[in-house]
Amino acid sequence: MFDNNKNIYYGTTSSDVETKKIGSFLCQQIITELKKTKEKNIILLEGDIGIGKTVFVKGLAKKLGIKDNVNSPTFVLLKTYQGSKYILHHLDLYRILNDNQPKNNLEMEILELLDNTDKGDIIIIESNINIVSFFSVWHYYIRFNFLDNQKRFISIEKNIIEQK
Repeated sequence: MFDNNKNIYYGTTSSDVETKKIGSFLCQQIITELKKTKEKNIILLEGDIGIGKTVFVKGLAKKLGIKDNVNSPTFVLLKTYQGSKYILHHLDLYRILNDNQPKNNLEMEILELLDNTDKGDIIIIESNINIVSFFSVWHYYIRFNFLDNQKRFISIEKNIIEQK
């Protein structure tokens, strides 16, 4: 369900196929927005390990025409994929956040990882904790919660960014 008044999507999934469909749905929204503006599109994903964040990204990547196998960048931190028209950067902050660094060092490390991104790129940043406060600009904040062993609750919040 997409609530246009609050710019929030929320729903449950009980399979990888359903989770990928939500990723594909969001990707279509992003592509529509990128046709109007060429800014970087930052998507924040929050949820426990194994909840389906990377499965969601696979659905988004497929919609972008990415042929490569998309997998979690936990151990390499950042993976970049070329789609048919857009570039997808997939960053996982799990290892960085668990280094117990001061917040300012963390912000600098994230910025360094994102140095090679360009306007019009789609940047997905995964974390197991809330990372919204680390970013002055973001477009979508997606939370994944376990309902039981099979079902997940996914909510998508769109950040209303003032156009200048």
